Amino acid sequence: MTLEVVTFGCRLNIVEGEAIRRQAQAAGITDLAIVNSCAVTAEATRQARQAIRKLRREQPDRPVIVTGCAAQIEPARFAQMPETARIIGNAEKMQGSTWAALA
Repeated sequence: MTLEVVTFGCRLNIVEGEAIRRQAQAAGITDLAIVNSCAVTAEATRQARQAIRKLRREQPDRPVIVTGCAAQIEPARFAQMPETARIIGNAEKMQGSTWAALA
């Protein structure tokens, strides 16, 4: 069981990804993959989708949560991916209560 946060994009996303990791750990989450996506370029969005598929393929029983700008802008597209367990919007991703609810 592992908690993994994969972050794409800018420095802000990197900082937010680490904060998300700390909040998820504090909530007691031990078996989850979180993709913090970026929408600055089409390539970043493509890489996020590719990472979601890879994470699920590597550990089929571990849920994959998608958040970040690409998921905020194209929630339906990410939600349609069978590998995606849940989309978390940007307004919720930095709230400890969001991650506590998943524990």
